[in-house]
Amino acid sequence: MVERLIDAANIEVEDDSDLDVPGFVLVPGAVRAASAIPSSELLSPDSPFRDDALRRNRYKSLTDSHPMKARELDALAEAVRTENYRKMAFDAQILGLPTFHDMSERSPKSLECNCEGLDWDRIAEKVSRVSMTTRTAKECEIRWLGDRHPDFNHDPWKEEEIARLKSACCGV
Repeated sequence: MVERLIDAANIEVEDDSDLDVPGFVLVPGAVRAASAIPSSELLSPDSPFRDDALRRNRYKSLTDSHPMKARELDALAEAVRTENYRKMAFDAQILGLPTFHDMSERSPKSLECNCEGLDWDRIAEKVSRVSMTTRTAKECEIRWLGDRHPDFNHDPWKEEEIARLKSACCGV
């Protein structure tokens, strides 16, 4: 069972979709469900179903997946760096140190590693400026801490790691 799951995860998809988000499931031959009544009729002012249709649209807009595009991911990384830079300057100011006393010694990547005490609302605002959809603070935090953080290893799994996973899952 575990071997089938691992083999399924290693399938190369030939489709050139512009979705580069992990976790996307492609079901061959699947089609999006369509309603017998167009949503424009349900949303019309004289429709008896207008309130329900508005609630449904609101629910859909909050639950639909809106994958981040490359420019949004770049903006997210830049916003995290900027926020860490701002936080470090503020902390230095509180301690009475020169605001930028050790900034020249740091690499830009080191400004991406800290995740504590960041203002995710401010980060989301910066990402939303380059996005077609408004990004929330929680959405940016989950995306950064769950996938984009520089400490994550995105290399393919080694045979040793796969063997350890198999032994952990089913005691093989």
